[in-house]
Amino acid sequence: MVEDSMVRWLAMIAALLVTAVACGRGEAAQSSAAPADFWAAAPQNTAQYWSVYERARAIDPCALLPRAGLAPLGAVRTVAVKGLDSCAAELDSDQPRGVVRVDLRVLAGTVDELGARVGTTKHFDGATALVIADKDTRADKQVPPTGDRACTVNTKFPAHAGFSISVTVPRGIEPCPAAEAVSRTAVAAWKQQPRQEDSIPTVRTVLTGADPCAVTPRLAATVDPDKQQLYACALPYGGTEFALLYEYQSQRALEAGEPVLIADHTVYRHEGNGSPYLEVQVGPAYADGEDGPLAPAVWLGGKDESSLVQIMYQVLQLFPN
Repeated sequence: MVEDSMVRWLAMIAALLVTAVACGRGEAAQSSAAPADFWAAAPQNTAQYWSVYERARAIDPCALLPRAGLAPLGAVRTVAVKGLDSCAAELDSDQPRGVVRVDLRVLAGTVDELGARVGTTKHFDGATALVIADKDTRADKQVPPTGDRACTVNTKFPAHAGFSISVTVPRGIEPCPAAEAVSRTAVAAWKQQPRQEDSIPTVRTVLTGADPCAVTPRLAATVDPDKQQLYACALPYGGTEFALLYEYQSQRALEAGEPVLIADHTVYRHEGNGSPYLEVQVGPAYADGEDGPLAPAVWLGGKDESSLVQIMYQVLQLFPN
C-alpha cells in the first residue's frame, strides 16, 4: 500500500508541477451554500475561482451517493468516506456471488483533463458527462473476456468542478447504464450543496474543507487558482515548484520514513524516484484501514530539500499541537 500510494502521489505531483504558474491568489467568498445556478457559469476572475474550490470542498462526497439512488443496483452494504474528496459504496447484486462497487471522487480545477481521449459525451441537467466503458479503453473495443465489468463517468459543471464515479459490476450487468443513473442522482444532490456536517454518518477531521493553498500568504507565494486540485496545491517557492497535498494516510505508511522534528511536530522524510518528500500527521486517527489506523496528513514534495523544510514549517503553523 505504501508503494501504491507513493506512485499515485508522484503522478499527481508531476501534473501539478507542470501546470504551476504564478498568477496571484484572491480571497474566496465566505458562504456555506451555493445557489444551483452558481455551478452553471465559469469563473471570471481569481476570487470566483477560489470560491469554486471553497464550495466544492464544502460538499460531502458521501451525500452524493444517497442510498435511495443506489438501491436499484442492489442491497446497500456500506457507504463510507474513503478520503477527503471521496466516498465508496458496496452493494449486493442479484447476480450469483455478485458485488457492486461505486467509487466517487469530487473534483475541481483539473476536472477537464479526465479521460478526454475516449468515451461518449452526454449531458445531465446542466452538467457535461464523459462516459467511459471498460471496452472503450481496449484497443479492440471489445468487452473484456473475463472478470467484472466497469464504467467511469466524469461529470463536470461549467464552474470547473464536478465528480468522477466508477461503477464495477459482475458480468451479466451492463456497467454504464448503472454508472449513468448514479451520476444523474449525484448531479441532483450536488445542486442541493450537501454540507459536510449534514451527512450522518460522516468523517470530520482537521482537514475537512481545508484549503491546501492557505499557506501561500505565509510564504509570500502566488499561485494560479485554475491549476490547482481540490486538496492539492501547486506551489512555486524559491524559484522552483512544490506539491502540497492534504490527505488521509495510514500511520504505518507515514512512519516508514526518517523522523525529523519541524515546528514541534514529528515529520517523516521519504524518498521516491530520487526526490525527497515529507509527510506529517496533523490530527488524531479517525478509523482503521487495511494498513493500520488512518489519520489526516500533509504531504509535501519537491526537489529542494531546504525549501521543503521551510515550507513545511509554515504549513505546520496552521496545525498547532
